[in-house]
Amino acid sequence: MRNVRRACLYNTDSASSKALREQISAGSALDVVHEVATLEKLAEVLRLRDAKIVIFHLDPEPEPVLEVLEQVSVRYPDLPLLATSHQSGPELILSAMRAGCDQFVRKPIEPEDLGAALARMASKYRLTRKAGKCICVTGASGGCGTTSIACGLALEIARLSTTRCVLADLDLQFGTVAVTFDCEPTFSIYDLAQEHADGELDSAVLEAALTPLPCNVSILPRPATIRQQRAVTPEVIRRIMDLLTGGYEYVVVDLPRQTDACTMAVLDQADLVLIVCQLSVLSIGNAKRYMDVLSDLGVPPERTEVVVNRHDGSRGLITVEDAQETIEKPVFAWVPNDYAFVSELLDLGRPADAFSADNPVREAIGQIARKIVLCSPAHAAVPAEP
Repeated sequence: MRNVRRACLYNTDSASSKALREQISAGSALDVVHEVATLEKLAEVLRLRDAKIVIFHLDPEPEPVLEVLEQVSVRYPDLPLLATSHQSGPELILSAMRAGCDQFVRKPIEPEDLGAALARMASKYRLTRKAGKCICVTGASGGCGTTSIACGLALEIARLSTTRCVLADLDLQFGTVAVTFDCEPTFSIYDLAQEHADGELDSAVLEAALTPLPCNVSILPRPATIRQQRAVTPEVIRRIMDLLTGGYEYVVVDLPRQTDACTMAVLDQADLVLIVCQLSVLSIGNAKRYMDVLSDLGVPPERTEVVVNRHDGSRGLITVEDAQETIEKPVFAWVPNDYAFVSELLDLGRPADAFSADNPVREAIGQIARKIVLCSPAHAAVPAEP
């Protein structure tokens, strides 16, 4: 696992592309994963948050490139921007800084100069970086659909926020997030535990361990084997959560239904805990019990909410009103029952299709995402039962 940061090179001079890439990658600190020559292409890369730094090549004509740099600095004030040119006169450097550039490196780019510039930017953005929001999804009982809710929520948050959302599978023994998306990750949380043991776990290593998906969600899978779980300690999880919330605006965590030290390492940092249940006496009772346990363990009650899954809309023996009376607060949201359709697509590894635009399940999960992304009141009234 390389300790690198994903970079986008803005370059309008195609003849210099090869040399620039070689110079940037020489120190192994950056990996140029995108090269663009227009503002439109750059905007698409930044919309997906698929680069952690942008390098602007100012040659051969600095003025139009500086105009693009200024627009990017205004739109993405927390994104590190670096400029390079064969010129190094004070006027050009000052113009680049006024446009919003953080650091300037003269061509040909030397590894030492680039490393020093990156270190200065890292120091700056470590101080100014805002913490992201952590949303934990757990179940009141087995088989409630916790993982499908977590996957759908990550998809909807990514769509609404237009930022890459991280979905972490912290069901270390039996998590199924990677299977749900039908992907075979190269790395898992176990690899991060190994890096932590070696003192090498930083944001670049974490990013390299994530598996980016086309749906603008990046997943952090559980260990490949149960034996590997032993390496994942509460200290490792705290470090991972610090890095995730420091580098991403939204982090969704699929949590097992337990309150051991590893789970509490996540819950301690959670901004919102969604307990998924169904309209049954046992499931609702467990949801209330779980809420009480979390409160006793120090999780503020206002951060804990209940989501009713597979609600078929009928006025059965147990209603949403009954659930609210038991948990002593409004139900945060309910998701309609489309079990056969959703299960089939999840089995096929197509969760995005399971939440297509005309599906009521997606609409319900989208409402949850809107409450989170658009900062709707946490205790908004539950929708009326159909």
